[in-house]
Amino acid sequence: MRIGANGTLGRGNDRFDLGRIQSRDQLRDLNNSNDLARFFGRNDGRDFQSLRIDRVSGRFQDRLVDNRFDNNFRSFGFYNRHNVGRQFNLYRNGDVARQMGFSNLLIDRGGWRNRYYGPISPFYSRVSYSGWYSGPSFYPRYTWFPMWSPWVRWSWWNTVPIVYDPRPIYVQPIYCEPAPVWNTVWQYPQYQPLPVVSSGTWVDLPQTVAVNEGVDVQLIAVRFVDSGHSEQQLGPRYRVWMKNNSQAAVSQAFNVMLLAANDDQPNASLPQAGVVMGSMEPGQITSVDIRLPIESNQVFINSEGRKEPFVKLHLIADTDRVLNDTNPENNVAVVDRGEILPVDPASFSLDTSVASSGTMISLAGEGLGPEPGRVVITMNGKEYDPEIYGWYDLGIQFKVPENIPLTGVTDAQVVVIRGDGAVANPVDLQLAPGNNIGPAVGWVATDGI
Repeated sequence: MRIGANGTLGRGNDRFDLGRIQSRDQLRDLNNSNDLARFFGRNDGRDFQSLRIDRVSGRFQDRLVDNRFDNNFRSFGFYNRHNVGRQFNLYRNGDVARQMGFSNLLIDRGGWRNRYYGPISPFYSRVSYSGWYSGPSFYPRYTWFPMWSPWVRWSWWNTVPIVYDPRPIYVQPIYCEPAPVWNTVWQYPQYQPLPVVSSGTWVDLPQTVAVNEGVDVQLIAVRFVDSGHSEQQLGPRYRVWMKNNSQAAVSQAFNVMLLAANDDQPNASLPQAGVVMGSMEPGQITSVDIRLPIESNQVFINSEGRKEPFVKLHLIADTDRVLNDTNPENNVAVVDRGEILPVDPASFSLDTSVASSGTMISLAGEGLGPEPGRVVITMNGKEYDPEIYGWYDLGIQFKVPENIPLTGVTDAQVVVIRGDGAVANPVDLQLAPGNNIGPAVGWVATDGI
């Protein structure tokens, strides 16, 4: 597989060559930027000079397993409030928020308006617009989106070096070529629900008996990633997990589609999107991201005659039936949009590695929620709440507090807490005294973002 500059895999992308990767141990053995450049097949290391080797994917998971993050945060107030120790322990496999029941806890607290959140800048609403939100039902139906701007564009996560991906391997999607439009729509068989919960999971997946002959590809989970952006004509994105229950590899390419509907009936005219899946090894679990067209946010007409996002999400594996699947019932699922839980929060990168008091910083991630939760900067055993200037599913912009005492360059960490209490992985930051080291991308002091 080759990764292109835009983060996609496929033929013709020659930026990074992942053919050299045989195991995560190779990533852990990297010692400097030259090693990193050679590992990814580059002739020189100039593009890698600023990359932090200790953040390389795989090393982060080692730090989780060794409980090093847990020890860093035991003294802070948010540690016990959000049961951070258990969250980091579950983070090794993913599906943390569902296992912790955070959506139910938020509902018990009185709903989204009673979520956990930090100080919000008065500029926040000036650089945002309101619109329908197509996420889970415990999120607000109508919410604020940041206007498209340099920091929003930067935090669209495919600009972040892929070697920093902190997510467990189970939740890292592969990227595939788009599938052609599904014109020959067949009536579904008596489909089975996704395992464990209506929106699926991969941690508690029941053991399946491997198929001795033939092929059995099973849909096992779906999660909400982000609601898209209307200014860029981007619809909502979902992550879909599949498993090859066969004892043999699946070598035949097949299509995986999503349909945005209001009922259980498939229709070729429904807003749709899909990808072409390649090979799957025996027993392999694979996830892919699929973004629906913007029209999917305007297919339901409410009682007031206003257009809202779709009600039902159809998931179909092998739409063209090229696999001759022995169990087509588990190739199809129809779920209520509001019951699809979000992906766990993950922080990918900051747009600067060194900052001072008053610096504007942008963070790229995913699963952060539609509106402000809390950002915590920890330093020298104390926690500080920066003011939040922008927030959406994939990014945050915040300002380092003015009251942080700095006498020299000091190591700090940034922790994002989603509104429901789900905690993202920490990211490193150095704080230094002096004047503002540099504003975040797109910041204009006079008018906000």
